[in-house]
Amino acid sequence: MKNKKTLTIVGATIVGTTVIISSLSLSSVFLFADGPTHGLPTFKNEFKVVETGTDENVLVERISQEEAHDYGEDGLPNIGSESVLSYESNELTNLDHEKVDIQYEYGELKLIKIHLEDKTVISSQKGKSNPALQVSENRKFYTFEENQDIFVYDSVNDQVRKVTKDTVGGFSKDQIMSREDKGYHVWAKNPKVSEISHAVAYVTKRENEERFDIWTVDLESGKEELAVENALPLTWYDGSLFYKKWNEKENVGKYNMETKEKTTIIPETAFVETKGDYLIYPVDLKWNHFRLYNLKTNEVIKVESETGRLGGQFHVSPNQEYAATIYQEDGTKPPKHFLIVNLETGNQQIIDFPNLPADHHGHFIEGWVNNREIVISYTYGDRNNEREEPIKSETIMIDVIAEAFDDSHIPLVTGSSTISSQ
Repeated sequence: MKNKKTLTIVGATIVGTTVIISSLSLSSVFLFADGPTHGLPTFKNEFKVVETGTDENVLVERISQEEAHDYGEDGLPNIGSESVLSYESNELTNLDHEKVDIQYEYGELKLIKIHLEDKTVISSQKGKSNPALQVSENRKFYTFEENQDIFVYDSVNDQVRKVTKDTVGGFSKDQIMSREDKGYHVWAKNPKVSEISHAVAYVTKRENEERFDIWTVDLESGKEELAVENALPLTWYDGSLFYKKWNEKENVGKYNMETKEKTTIIPETAFVETKGDYLIYPVDLKWNHFRLYNLKTNEVIKVESETGRLGGQFHVSPNQEYAATIYQEDGTKPPKHFLIVNLETGNQQIIDFPNLPADHHGHFIEGWVNNREIVISYTYGDRNNEREEPIKSETIMIDVIAEAFDDSHIPLVTGSSTISSQ
């Protein structure tokens, strides 16, 4: 990454493989104060992980629990500059970025542009709400929906254009949205954009109010056409669209944009998420038997535990070599462990959370900041006294690879994990 400024982190503490840092950003000045975890410094502000498509993701500051409490019903003022951080080789750095306001038909996007060596990454300005942005493979295009119209933002040229039409295939938006039946009327929603296929896929009910269909729009010709009936789009990968069918078997399929061929790749699943090169889905709703389908190799990794419940949401490292999720032993609340899976060997290990405050009541994995460290956030405080004392939050980075796979590690539980061809 370029344009980095190293921060002097007075009070930052590394405990084993856990980094806990306190920061209150005021005009780009970082202040530090002891937190509740054994007196260690902690993040006052909250950070989310923004994926960059490289081996190092970035941390972007967002509104914290305490800030939301302080602003209350008056809403959020002009907060000023948010922090954008990277963490490499035990060094926390501040990345250059700029704020941009992009006009479009229904308002404007409030974005920050983070400049890396060979690309620009987009995130929302702190305290500003935007439509949900879906990014293309190489992070040039971002797509979003508002008022059932689909837009594409070109991050290189800072241009937004509407790509869906109000009349297509003998149907009109006004006609669909004014149907008298009590169903959920959908003209265009849930867009996914592909830079490789130069197309956007979205869902609609224009042909049949009883089902969702996937239509695509060609970004060069503007042509819109039906692609897959009774399905929702999941992701684009290598120019093909992956989708989930809604039928008695709820299978996952692959649609070739060029040949229009459809192929079933996962015969039956009730739930599926996409992370990097993987489609991740449970075998059943007991949440202790998962499959990770590699979109590049068509191999399937089986992750199974007979003694606990897996978190359900996996996070894949930037190099696609590891996956992390929360692991809960039977009857243990809240969960106290992570499950880390080596996606090349199938080896999996379960490791401890760091010590958290006794009154913590929610935690989750934000993502991987690089190929070794994951970022977790959690909240703590007295929920019965929120008006007087705000709920607090922390962001922590943990080197889970050292914890899980170094020579001295003794696993708490050995799970079952195998790799096979689909």
